[in-house]
Amino acid sequence: MGLSFFFHKNFPQLQLPSRKTLSAQGLDDVYEMVRAKVIEDLRGVKVLCAMFDGWSDNNGFPYMGLRVAYISSVWESKVVTLSCKMLQGHTAINVSNHVRKEIDAFVDGGMRNIRLFTTHDAAANMVKASKLLKSEEFVHCVAHALHLLLVTDGMSKCEEIQALLERCSNIVQKLHFKGCELQDCRVSVYKDIPALDELLNKIASVKEILALEDSDPVTDDVEDEVDLVMDDLATQRERGNKTLKKPIVTRWNSALHMLRSIADNFDAVDQVLLRTGLTQLKLSEDDKELIKSIRDFLAPFEEYTQLVSAGGSPLSLAVLIRKDIVKKTAIVGPIRSSLDELKVNIAKNVDRRLKVTHSVLMATVMDPSTKNIAGSLITEEQLKPFYDQLSTGPGLYCLLLAMEGGSYLEV
Repeated sequence: MGLSFFFHKNFPQLQLPSRKTLSAQGLDDVYEMVRAKVIEDLRGVKVLCAMFDGWSDNNGFPYMGLRVAYISSVWESKVVTLSCKMLQGHTAINVSNHVRKEIDAFVDGGMRNIRLFTTHDAAANMVKASKLLKSEEFVHCVAHALHLLLVTDGMSKCEEIQALLERCSNIVQKLHFKGCELQDCRVSVYKDIPALDELLNKIASVKEILALEDSDPVTDDVEDEVDLVMDDLATQRERGNKTLKKPIVTRWNSALHMLRSIADNFDAVDQVLLRTGLTQLKLSEDDKELIKSIRDFLAPFEEYTQLVSAGGSPLSLAVLIRKDIVKKTAIVGPIRSSLDELKVNIAKNVDRRLKVTHSVLMATVMDPSTKNIAGSLITEEQLKPFYDQLSTGPGLYCLLLAMEGGSYLEV
């Protein structure tokens, strides 16, 4: 409406096309123009890093997003989204066929003329898809690896922390349910509770995040894949949106948002629970201290994920993040608290989740921002395979993976 008003007032002689005209023809024209530009830019490219992720909507329809990272003919690092389309299911065969078809449509000579590397999560169907695509190396999405490290290996193994998260979640659920009642009588009854509106807004926001992530959770990589044969999308929806991976109930970023909202409003939460007859949900002083400790410990992990999810984030960040995690999870002496237990569980799994692969080594040594400190980040034993491979001329893909691949696409 604002744009229409602007043109009507300042350029009345111009007749703007309707939304129907734009959606029926204009968007297709723009897509074809952009597509032609991408095809032209990919002409002559011999190495690609394909980054793909799959998910299903609330109706059970499966989708796949695909991006590619490459070095252009003028030595520019680029990342381009090729497509975001519906699939017949997230089996390894469907995923690999889809990626191959999309790349064939954009690259001269198709897949047979390029060296392919892939970045995605470590779910069995995705790893198998990379093998079917004959990917020369699969790079685990760092953001996904961080989630598995913190939630699957860390918090889910600490009974006290899991119980605390459940109690906090119950508080959020109950206060969200009471939200309308609180809003109706906030002037007369709750006027002495500071920032009630702010508290209710935070509770509503956290409730929305929890609901969203329960419906589309980040998944673990521990369950073996079963290539389900789906006759059609209706069959898939009838089966309750079957997935190929084991769901994680609590995502760490939602846990952090939840703990923050409660920790920042301890007094207000206590008063509202008291006024609404929910005193059984009131947190003890020990609970509150543990919440603040966990909140402070989780904060850097949020920063890590935001960092690797930024556009063009380098794979060399993985080594820096790994070193920082090792430092933050170091325990001196015996385990004294559930937070210490969490740190120990995370420390034991750093090598498994954040592997120092050949590509990570290449990225760290070749990235100008980390090459000068590589010696303090990586041992000589870890560097030896890199030097051996470098002496054989590994090719342009090393530079590609050094500049891109820290995280897969955000969808």
